[in-house]
Amino acid sequence: MKKNLFIVIATLLIMGATGGVGAFLMTNSNQQASDKRANTLKLATDYQNQGEFQRSLDLIDSILINNSKDPEAKALRQSVVEAKKAQEGKDKKDQLQVLQSSNDRLKESFNQLSSKLEKMQAASNSQITKAETARAKAATAQNQANLAAEEEKNKQELAAKAEADRLAKQKSDQKKLSADQKVEQDLFNQGMGYLGQSQYAQAKAKFEELLTRNPENSDALVRAAESQFREKKGDAETRRQALDLLSRTLAKNPTNASAYALQGEVYQDAKNWTEALNSYRGALKIDPSNPIFWYELGKTYYNLRQYSQASEAFQSSIKADPQNVLAYNGLGSSYGQLGEDKRALEAFNQAYKIKPDSGLINYNSARVYEKLGKSDLAIKSYETAVKLDSTKVIWISDLGSAYYKVGRYAEAEVQFTRAMALDSKRSDLYYNLSTTQFQLNKNTSALDNAQKAIALDPNVSDYAYNLGLVLEKNKNPEMAIAAYKTAITLDPASVDARVNLALLLEQKDNVDGAMDQLQKAWELAPDNLNVNNNLGRMYLVKKLYPRAIDFFNKALALKRDTPDIRYNLALAYLETNQKDLAKVVFQDLIKLSPNYWDAWFRLGGLLFDQGDAVGGKKVFQDLLVKNPTYFRKKEIEAILNKS
Repeated sequence: MKKNLFIVIATLLIMGATGGVGAFLMTNSNQQASDKRANTLKLATDYQNQGEFQRSLDLIDSILINNSKDPEAKALRQSVVEAKKAQEGKDKKDQLQVLQSSNDRLKESFNQLSSKLEKMQAASNSQITKAETARAKAATAQNQANLAAEEEKNKQELAAKAEADRLAKQKSDQKKLSADQKVEQDLFNQGMGYLGQSQYAQAKAKFEELLTRNPENSDALVRAAESQFREKKGDAETRRQALDLLSRTLAKNPTNASAYALQGEVYQDAKNWTEALNSYRGALKIDPSNPIFWYELGKTYYNLRQYSQASEAFQSSIKADPQNVLAYNGLGSSYGQLGEDKRALEAFNQAYKIKPDSGLINYNSARVYEKLGKSDLAIKSYETAVKLDSTKVIWISDLGSAYYKVGRYAEAEVQFTRAMALDSKRSDLYYNLSTTQFQLNKNTSALDNAQKAIALDPNVSDYAYNLGLVLEKNKNPEMAIAAYKTAITLDPASVDARVNLALLLEQKDNVDGAMDQLQKAWELAPDNLNVNNNLGRMYLVKKLYPRAIDFFNKALALKRDTPDIRYNLALAYLETNQKDLAKVVFQDLIKLSPNYWDAWFRLGGLLFDQGDAVGGKKVFQDLLVKNPTYFRKKEIEAILNKS
């Protein structure tokens, strides 16, 4: 008994001891939970104060998951939710204010643009021309300036060489001269030295001093005339005086070839090409192996647009001096005008071998490469030209155009921007930059530069057309319509402007106005794919199905691989109950464009309609296999279930 009693007591003691330890552990665990809850609430409050509302709510939710009735957590959650809503409301308001401000600025810009377009339309009624675009004019002027600079440099080199040869010969003859002759020779040499350094007044003074001593010195007369002419080149009175001196010279010495050559140059300066031609012919009769005279003769023929004769003269210059790089350049340019691009490239390549560091040669080569469709080589040559001379605006601009043509729009944008930095008054540069930014989806910049191009030259149809495109992209169809109308006013033959105007008028439910523009476009360009297709579409809308069929077939004759045109043609055939023709077109269409799902659907329905249930069923089944998510799937399944 005592033993059992001891066991019972021991058991009670153990149980008592165990219960005591458990109570202690429970008390400690509750304290940790309480601390964790408090820390979590504090952290949630910190996040709330920092505006990180979602992180705060996530922490509060972790407390409420354990105890959904926790009053403090619920109160804090409500506070955070309200703060979050308030912040979101403020953010939205701020965004709306920014958007409104942006819209206000854009609206103001459009209003200014609208006013400008109205002025353009009013002005254009009395000033419509079909002349060269600004870019072509600028390019011609720039190329002439580039050629003149290259010529001047080359002439100076040739003159220096000729003068060195003359001095060498003179040195060997020096002993034969009298004292007076030596003085005259020294004066002549000093004058030539000044002339070579472009110090024309000093040169003229030396030659006149020599003429005072010896009025019969025809070489001194020629050089005096040359000094006077070069000092004020471009001045009509100076040309008159120079020609007078040269006439005196030739009267004294009709065999002075240099006098004839300088006379030709003076006539060139006056753009009197016929007299220049006669003068250079006179020089060549006396000195038929002079490469400079042949070159100048070729250049004169070129300016008279007698390109075959020009090429012959340039070839004679090359024969006399195989290193005459300008003659090769002239030869290449003449071949280019004659449409002989391969021969032109051969000439430019020869010039490049002689002078690879000539920017002009690289530039001209690039232009021929472009005509031959060799874009990579054209770009490489343009890049070389621009690297050799980074001040030529037209070279930089043409490099940008070459980049544009191959889709390298970002690089094109860089070049057009560079060109504008050199010449901010060129409207074509703003136009080119705008079209490039249009491709880059830089719509605001494209609009800004389109406006600047028009501000500089409001009479170019392409500028107004480009503005219309940009306005459309900026979601302003009303102003785009005004721009396209301006483009048409400036150039009634602008087919693209008429088509785009028609599409916008159609969107405005002005179908008759759209049709009128498209019919005029068709009269201008009956073989234009876009015009024929859209006319077909318009007739389809107006339910004039035979006319629609006619224009869709014309469009397909121009380009066979056009799925949308085929589809619309088939629809027109269906409307005129020409089901067999419609079936053929649908069948051709799904071969051409296997993913044209609506054509599959129409073909399947047509086959069922013609009593070919087997064929229709197969088309529908193939459609659902190829495109299980086709939006008319239920309709197809309903048809198949009935068949």
